[in-house]
Amino acid sequence: MINLNLIPPEKKTKLKEEKVIFLLKTIAFTLVIFFGLFLGLLYGTRILLDQRLTKINNEISSLESTTANGNQSTFSSLIKEINEKIVIIKNIQSNYIKWSAYLAEFSPLIPANISLNEITINQETCKIQIRGIASFRDDFLILKSNLENSLILDSIESPISNLIKQENINFDLSATMVLEEYHL
Repeated sequence: MINLNLIPPEKKTKLKEEKVIFLLKTIAFTLVIFFGLFLGLLYGTRILLDQRLTKINNEISSLESTTANGNQSTFSSLIKEINEKIVIIKNIQSNYIKWSAYLAEFSPLIPANISLNEITINQETCKIQIRGIASFRDDFLILKSNLENSLILDSIESPISNLIKQENINFDLSATMVLEEYHL
């Protein structure tokens, strides 16, 4: 194949320059369009932010005027109600006893041959009543000794009837609980 170049070299150079100029114009036009869209987007965002700022300022002014016009009593009553609830919660927490910790210390005091049938706890009077069955009198005496030597019980009361039988003793004990270290 033969390649004929019939365009003079000056014209050829001029065509190449026109091609480059057209390419540069296209790039410049594209950049102008891009920056125009970008500036339009920024301007639109600014308008939206100005509107939002105006709305927030109006709301603040409204709240300030509402507060100044006598709704302070509403806020005061709301604060008073919240404070009353806090006092109630503090009372509940101050009366709370960590029973799991107390019972965790109580359970090792019970010997193996003792079966507890009932434990009644009166938190108001700090009294505990323990009912159960001891296989032998010695087991019951070990239980009584453990309870008397413990730091979590005081004033152990055991009726004399607990000691009458030698085996299968249905016992009934009462004591005062020491709960100071189990309060929150």
